[in-house]
Amino acid sequence: MDTFSNRVLHWLESMRVGLGRYRMSASSDSSLFTSCFALYIYDLLGETRSWSSEKKGHWIDLINASQDADSGYFLPEWNAVPLDGKPVHQLTSFCLSALELLGGEPRYGLRFLSTWQNKKDIHDYLLAKGCADGVRGSGNAAMFVAIFLTYHYEKTGESHSLDLLDAWFDFHDEHQNSSGFWGRDRSSHHFHGVQNGFHQLLVYFYWNRDVARSEHIVDAVLAIQDRDGFYSPTPGGDGCHDLDSISILTNITSTTGHRPAEVKRSLMNAHLALLGTQQDDGGFCQSKMMPTNLMRLARCLPRLARPVPLPVSYYRLRKSIGIAIRGQKTTTTSNWTTIPRAWTDSNLWDTWFRCLGLALTEDALDLDQNARLFTPHFQSFVGLGFHERRNITASAPRGGAIPFL
Repeated sequence: MDTFSNRVLHWLESMRVGLGRYRMSASSDSSLFTSCFALYIYDLLGETRSWSSEKKGHWIDLINASQDADSGYFLPEWNAVPLDGKPVHQLTSFCLSALELLGGEPRYGLRFLSTWQNKKDIHDYLLAKGCADGVRGSGNAAMFVAIFLTYHYEKTGESHSLDLLDAWFDFHDEHQNSSGFWGRDRSSHHFHGVQNGFHQLLVYFYWNRDVARSEHIVDAVLAIQDRDGFYSPTPGGDGCHDLDSISILTNITSTTGHRPAEVKRSLMNAHLALLGTQQDDGGFCQSKMMPTNLMRLARCLPRLARPVPLPVSYYRLRKSIGIAIRGQKTTTTSNWTTIPRAWTDSNLWDTWFRCLGLALTEDALDLDQNARLFTPHFQSFVGLGFHERRNITASAPRGGAIPFL
């Protein structure tokens, strides 16, 4: 246990460039986004619980320095327009989670909440963001709004925010597709549906809301896992796709009892796959197998072969061929940094998500404490680091459901 945590923490310290400032990777730069990712890793590994109030105060001041007094949004160093766009909403969500785990509060009120006055405002906003159609990024947009409303309700107890959250759930219940996700195109029933829909489902998990078509969701996730144990459409996995799938399986299957043996096997394979992405320096990369040219693609073809539904195989092959033809050697910056990173670079995002995925699989598989890599400290506030620990030997929530192991 100590060895794993110490290796990760040693690498994380090598990314530090100042008080609360961390590079995304050795060859990339820093931002408030990357500061949040570093903080989440420290917290997941339990380090923040021993931090002094002075150290936490420095972090709180660093985060609050980015808050806009007029709107209440937390603004990135760049690309802070428009205010209702993904970079601003995403950073604001990350900062609220960061302040919560540090025991801090925003410097200013969240005045931007006045954007949503009634249920129609919520409905219209979600429609405009393409949430009903599963537009790329719409799952994030929906999750951000739910995070803001949840934060406001839990801080103030105002029932109005709870009414707006009910409207949020009503919208998503109404527009859910036959596979349990959101969107009408074919990929919204497998890879894209899982990745995009995870964000909405996380809100369902937090509020312990019933999820319709749960068994279909489990079927879809199991169908996209490759022979190496990853859930990404490209070889070697990636932090987002893998965590999305693991989180869905560990949360939904604990209440449905659907295909328990296959879910257990899937999570065990995923655990081994995630461990394999750890680098010699202690950090984690996105993929060690990305087909960045046609020769690498040819070597990866056997990894793409698995008896899965034809649309899954087609999507996987198309994505991999696209990367090979473009000769794409780096990821995009995702508005988090100005310098991209290589697929094989140890980086904060994948290290956080890989460690979180490992913790989720170990928790769901109910491994003996001595067999676990580390004792995780999951975030208790709604957001990407949230997880409610599942004791699979106890009664499942809401009654009548069967624990999956």
